[in-house]
Parts: sequence; C-alpha cells; structure tokens
Amino acid sequence: MLPFPSNAQEFIHLENLNKSKYFMKSEDDSFFFDLGLPDASDKLCGEKEYKKAVDDSINSFSEHIHSEASVCIIVDDYTRATPTAKILTFLLPVLEEKGIKKENIFFLFASGSHRLMNENEKRQRLSDSIYENYRSLDHRFFDPAHLVKIGSFE
Repeated sequence: MLPFPSNAQEFIHLENLNKSKYFMKSEDDSFFFDLGLPDASDKLCGEKEYKKAVDDSINSFSEHIHSEASVCIIVDDYTRATPTAKILTFLLPVLEEKGIKKENIFFLFASGSHRLMNENEKRQRLSDSIYENYRSLDHRFFDPAHLVKIGSFE
C-alpha cells in the first residue's frame, strides 16, 4: 500500500486493465496525480480531466505568460509512466493561445542520474510531431560544463 500524504483529501482506487491505479485528488480538486504506477491515464482520465489539469496549471502562473515569455517544459525520462504526449496535446495549444510563440517553447529532458534518452525514447515521450517541431535538450548533470552554480547550503 502506498503511504498517504498528509495533505491528501482522498485516494481513489481504480481497477482497470487488471491493474490497480492510485490517484491523489488535491484539496482544491485541481489535479489528479499519478503515483507512479503503469500508464493507463488515457483510459482512466478523460479530456475533461486533462483540460482541467492544464487550465489549473496555467492559471497558477498566468501573470508570467505573455507574448515575449519563454517556456521550458521539463520532461521526465523513460523511468516514469507520465502520459507526457497526451498532456502536451492539451498544454501546447493553450500556451500558444496565450501568445507564447512556438519558437519560445522548448523541452528539457530531465534524466537525473539516469542515462540520457535516445531519439526513439524522446519521440515516444513527446510524440513525433512535437519532437520534430519544437526545440529540446538533455539535462547533462554529469558534465560540469553544462552546470552553473547559483548558491550553496549552509
């Protein structure tokens, strides 16, 4: 059984495709969080839930969204079951409707300490169309030339 976070209002247990799936509903009912089980979100969550998740996210930082803004979308790697391509079909049109230019949107593949993803994995993660039409780069934690120190902890 997964631990219950202290801020969880409720957990929903869904049986689908012979697998258990847990989602946490936030206190303000704004988003369903996949807690890392196999990706069946497209079967469990409909267009309404994806649209609400995107709208809630956009509304939370709307003062920063303008036609001159740049947007870096951090994408997790092959070790996660996030339905990134599905989420992006809702997110990218909203960003562009808000005036963000396509050329000012890019993706950062956050592999952490895992190996970098290959091209096929990146295409799977984003979709062929998004991979081919947007800029992306890898987070290279292992290369000091790609890192900038911005402070330290005492």
